[in-house]
Amino acid sequence: MSVIIYGGDGRVTSTASNQYTGSKNGKDLMHWKTFTDDPNDFVRLTYGDLADKNATLFHTSAEARACVKKPLTYSIGDGLVFKSEINAGFIGLKPETAKEWSRTFSELLHYEKIAASYYKKQRLLAADAKITGDSVLYFLRDDADIKPFDLIPAGGHEIDWESSKKNTILGIKVDDYNRRQGIIRSKTDKELPFKDSDGNQNVIQLLYQERAGQLRGYGCYYSEIARAKGFDRFMDAIINRAVIEATQIGYVADSDRRVSEQARRMVKNASGAPSSFSKVGGGDPVLDGMFYELSSSGSMEFLESKTPSNNFDVFNEWELNRFAMATGYPPEFILGKYPTSFTAHKGALNDAVKAYMQDRRIFIDIVDNIVNLEYLKHFARTGQIDVTPAFWTDHKIQIAYLQGTHLGPVPGHINPLQEVNADIKAIDAGGMTLDDFTRKHGHDFWNGLDEWSAQAQAFAKAQPITQEQKLAQDMENRDANGELQQSADKKEGFFSRRRRKNDAKNNKA
Repeated sequence: MSVIIYGGDGRVTSTASNQYTGSKNGKDLMHWKTFTDDPNDFVRLTYGDLADKNATLFHTSAEARACVKKPLTYSIGDGLVFKSEINAGFIGLKPETAKEWSRTFSELLHYEKIAASYYKKQRLLAADAKITGDSVLYFLRDDADIKPFDLIPAGGHEIDWESSKKNTILGIKVDDYNRRQGIIRSKTDKELPFKDSDGNQNVIQLLYQERAGQLRGYGCYYSEIARAKGFDRFMDAIINRAVIEATQIGYVADSDRRVSEQARRMVKNASGAPSSFSKVGGGDPVLDGMFYELSSSGSMEFLESKTPSNNFDVFNEWELNRFAMATGYPPEFILGKYPTSFTAHKGALNDAVKAYMQDRRIFIDIVDNIVNLEYLKHFARTGQIDVTPAFWTDHKIQIAYLQGTHLGPVPGHINPLQEVNADIKAIDAGGMTLDDFTRKHGHDFWNGLDEWSAQAQAFAKAQPITQEQKLAQDMENRDANGELQQSADKKEGFFSRRRRKNDAKNNKA
């Protein structure tokens, strides 16, 4: 409604505007520009422009860079190391055989990935998919029978989103149900199927899919492009204004025109005069820090620096909040600053862990599991490891062979003693195993068990108290002549002892 004033009298009139009662007239969104609800069609004409703007924003916006780089430090870090835990029962192997097989596969896989610089490529693939929406990993098999394939990471620009080939959407070849079949390469305009006729992987497309049927990624902060550009203009204006306020000290209120001449001399002197004591324009020398000479009625007014204003911090804070909300991470985590209480810090970190573990799971499902399978095929073909014949025909057997854990970065502790004690109580109560505990801290329990046992024994032997107790025990076992007393078994000797035991066994039979 609106209120119209006539000569001091108020009159209420009904209009077509929204009512504060909550009722709507159905015309509020008449002029709202909307997209189609198809996750691929709404960027059909502008996908390349969207990817370019995302990439530009990554290079020019600190918030955009943080939204990619900070989560990536935890989801991928220096690389996800695979520790094999083969499903022995499903495949039909003995536990001892399965354990040795898993150890061999883990080692072969780790060394091949080091040789291919794959751990660095993991980070590059994940980063590009977050920035522009997609990344691809090529498998080059020049001498696949002799040496393993090469892994080549590339950005989503390798996919020709403008391709007009049949059954192609934004450069992705699909069937009648929008199932991905391959990509159309930008440089060659040729179709590259995801797998060849023998079932070997040719290329992997990584995207963090948000909607059903989505074939291309959008970039993790694509919804903030327009606001980020406006924020960039705001920051430029603030900086320019702050510089002006810092350099323009004030102004002179005087009718004497010699003041402006004095100012010109000061500027000329400050900008590179041979000497501050030299004559400037035939007048008196101008020295650094000199005062203006004003008439008795003149005055000098100093400007007050008011930039940035009091709402500058709030404006920046909410710009970061919007980026964080768009990417699904807490703003404290993106900023790396936790100024509030322990509880708030822990809550933000818990949310961040859930988010980056989800990103890690997506990367493992789309990329790493496929890479591990292709390496296992290579190891089996070249005789470096054994697999059952069913491995080549049954995808369930392949999944059983690929069971395991990916060890990656861990968040660490806010209060180490408190949190580790909580884990110890969980172990004692049966809510967590020692294996779970070591994985939580980014380590492998079984690989370290033998080394831990050897170190524990060496430490115990080296302790002075242990040495003292051993010496005291030796003294107690010595006879009057100082000889170490031995048990009957030790005095008897090995062969005599074995003969006696065999005789006893035969008599019993």
